[in-house]
Amino acid sequence: MKKKLIAIILLSIIVIISCKKEKEASEKSNLVTITGKILNFSKSDSIPNLTLYSYNFLKEDPYQENTTAIDDEGNFKIEFKTAYNQVVFFYYKSAASIYVEPNTEIEVTFDGKLKEKKAFVSSLNFNRDLVKENNLLKKYFKNNPLNSSDFYKAFSSKKNPEAIYKLIDSVYYKQQKNYINTFLAENKPSKSLKKWLEIERDIKPITTLLEYAIFYYRPTSTEKPFQDNFPNSYTNKINDIPLLDEDSFVNRETHTILPNYYGAYLSKTVKSKYDLPFKKLDSIIYSKEIFKYKNNPGFFKILLFDKLNTTLANNDLSFYQKHKTRIDSTFKKTLYQNYIDKTYIAKKELLENPKLPKDTELLSFSSTDASTFLNEIIKNANGKVVYIDNWATWCGPCKQQFKTATPQLKKEFSKEVDFVYLCHLSDKKLYKPTIAQYNLSGKHYFITKEQNKELVKILNITGYPTYNIIDKKGKVVKTGFEFRPSEPITRKILTKLIKK
Repeated sequence: MKKKLIAIILLSIIVIISCKKEKEASEKSNLVTITGKILNFSKSDSIPNLTLYSYNFLKEDPYQENTTAIDDEGNFKIEFKTAYNQVVFFYYKSAASIYVEPNTEIEVTFDGKLKEKKAFVSSLNFNRDLVKENNLLKKYFKNNPLNSSDFYKAFSSKKNPEAIYKLIDSVYYKQQKNYINTFLAENKPSKSLKKWLEIERDIKPITTLLEYAIFYYRPTSTEKPFQDNFPNSYTNKINDIPLLDEDSFVNRETHTILPNYYGAYLSKTVKSKYDLPFKKLDSIIYSKEIFKYKNNPGFFKILLFDKLNTTLANNDLSFYQKHKTRIDSTFKKTLYQNYIDKTYIAKKELLENPKLPKDTELLSFSSTDASTFLNEIIKNANGKVVYIDNWATWCGPCKQQFKTATPQLKKEFSKEVDFVYLCHLSDKKLYKPTIAQYNLSGKHYFITKEQNKELVKILNITGYPTYNIIDKKGKVVKTGFEFRPSEPITRKILTKLIKK
């Protein structure tokens, strides 16, 4: 009996140790470590940090900026996680790309004196993991005939779709396609790097065509459908999306620019086709239009996920709830599923039970006359400098500032500055959850659509976010997007006004 008891205890200890080791392994899972040394490094260069940019579409904030200090000898170390293979890039005095995979360690050296991009790339040397892949990537960029700066100068000078198509056909469908096909044949890269190169060859020209159609082209006539303003060769290329799968995630173009631009293009084409207001476009696009891509399930998933993730990021559950059956069946047993499930549960909890910071004040103005609101804000500041943040629950740039820049600014100036937040043109049920999500302390007012009409004129609001800085005498001295919390000029202005 005693021996049996000892055996049970020993077994329990083994299980506990095993679980601990599994947990530790899980915590290290997907970790990428990049260590490096900058040759010819000098502290007098006044560049104390190196920044690496990665992308994780399985996060609400997918763009990952990893900044690390450089020691006196020019050494640095960056760690981040990725659930899939991808090409990231870093910036010192110039930019360069690195191919990474989950659970890898990469060593890199480069010449810190070089600024010209191809010379900088040529100085890269790799050790430890993925040396072959990164040497090939280095070779690709070093010998690539494409000059992006020259291309975009030519791009911006073209006046019509025919001229743009001719340029893209010449540069991408001929020059770049030939270069990449030759590179693939001569170098025989790994499966993942091969996929990255194929995306560069096949998707990049499509996103460039979409870029012109969305941001540059202005139809001379609204009587015909939007896509009919372009030659058939142009729209045929846009619709010729190659088959995509989870291996395609190695190139960020597939799940950043492509779905973003294609979604905007669909909105324009569907709006002109059905003559609908923008609010009703989603019901057509995501219940009808995207099903023409059912033979390209990877692209179908990318489009659907991009829309879903955008709505969830805005704490809006309506799109998921409306299309739940389709979403659940589409993403079952995929890389997306766990993220979607966890995010939906977290957002639902946030909406149902928003926990506001202790020093948050949800206020109402004493009058319904919006023309008096600014005077009331100034009066309640009791002679302090006032910083007004005009924001909206759907505004991405507004919320980007809330993450780190706003807390840092408030920490520095909370005693001398009255921070006031005016929420405009937003769904009121998302107002408190957004404040809770970003832990926004300070004075908060929800502005109705009617009140907004007056405040837009008084506060000179041209878009969101817009910031107003008011001196101790109640005079609005600065207004604009450029006075956001992350900008050094904002600190300089507030410091100067406080001392007056």
